[in-house]
Amino acid sequence: MAAGGTVARARASLLEDDIPRVLTALTLPMILGLASTSLFNVVDAYFVGRLGGGQLAALGFTFPITLVLTNMAGGLSVAATSVVSRAAGQGDQARVARTASHALWSAAALGVVLAGVGMLTLAPFMQLLGVSPELQPLVRGYMTVWYGGLPLLLVPMVGSSVIRAMGDARTPAVVLVVSVVINAALDPLLIFGFGPLPGVGLAGAAWAAAVSRAVMLGAFLYTLFSREGTLERSIPRAAELRESLGPLLSIALPATASRLVFPVSMMMLTRLIARHGPEGVAALGVGNRVESLVMMIIGALSTALIPFVGQNWGAGRKERAWKGMRVAVLFTLGWGAACWGVLLFAAPWVASLFTPDAAVAAATTSYLRILSLSFGFQGVCMLVSVAFNAVNRPLVSTTLTLVRMFGLYLPLAYAGAWVWGRDGVFIAGSAATIVGGVAALVWCERFFSSAARSGQV
Repeated sequence: MAAGGTVARARASLLEDDIPRVLTALTLPMILGLASTSLFNVVDAYFVGRLGGGQLAALGFTFPITLVLTNMAGGLSVAATSVVSRAAGQGDQARVARTASHALWSAAALGVVLAGVGMLTLAPFMQLLGVSPELQPLVRGYMTVWYGGLPLLLVPMVGSSVIRAMGDARTPAVVLVVSVVINAALDPLLIFGFGPLPGVGLAGAAWAAAVSRAVMLGAFLYTLFSREGTLERSIPRAAELRESLGPLLSIALPATASRLVFPVSMMMLTRLIARHGPEGVAALGVGNRVESLVMMIIGALSTALIPFVGQNWGAGRKERAWKGMRVAVLFTLGWGAACWGVLLFAAPWVASLFTPDAAVAAATTSYLRILSLSFGFQGVCMLVSVAFNAVNRPLVSTTLTLVRMFGLYLPLAYAGAWVWGRDGVFIAGSAATIVGGVAALVWCERFFSSAARSGQV
């Protein structure tokens, strides 16, 4: 079967097959992909930790820098998925090829620009993070290599988004798993050395990541070029690029702003909780990791929802897009309720897995019992956000995120801390997420049901 037949089958599946089966088929590979991403970071930390505490601390200082930059680039991936999926739903293959190609060129250019800006701002960033003078050379050595390989990260991010937008979630997941295996194999060789080749320490982890991402880039480009009509084979003219960038940036910029809200708000919450003792900060760190593990399935589902909603919206099947959204919401609320029920009783045991300190374990137990009540509604917020991005309403998504975090969560957190102390911050987070989730769902229901009745895009 020709590559074009693969694309046609994927489109037909998204537009015609049983909705729960389609969403499951899209979500399962994404779970594998997200798990692989987490494993990527764990493997790096494991091998770097063998070098000593100083090198591991230096690696930890690189995380906020890389998180900000990847979140900035992530907005372009969301935009590419949205625009390409709607074009594919309309059957406009020429627009698919044009948008996909220009998104990849834009990712490469963005990678070069961010790498240059990153190198120029590395010193003030290290001062802002409080990196000690003895660790600064380690951080600089790692980040110099990381910045050099930034285009190798951003272009595959967009490439995998384009492939998922066409309805293929399996290929990006497989490629990501292969890249994790390559990274795990290269880490010890480049960090510690092999035979006559000396290791380069912490910077070796950055080199291993760059090589594995180069393999990812090659695999995604091969996949896209092998599927007829998915990419243009010529360098775009400036006028063509400007025409494509408008729809992409109209989604990418608000999506980027939404993605940066979380790290900024978390820094503010960390400082607030730190006033009530280090146990709360430790609990926040442990709780966030448990939460990210629990929410991995919902994160995968939300990523899968973009091509489903986008293609059906582009094809004029708005009622089917809303039905898919309802299926996802019901699953998410059920999953959140189940996790809350488990953690209500298992929280002390889970906390003991991470720390033997009784005070930290008690704070972690409180975090998990209180915050887990809102996990399902947090998932609803994620689903509503990606759904609005998928139908080219990114400002709605950004507004919901900003209101939930800065209009509800942070004011309630400061009030809760004043009344109930550390646990008041946790209660505020749960309450804000529940209220925000309900409000987001009501807004989404009104918009989608109205659009389905009127037939407007």
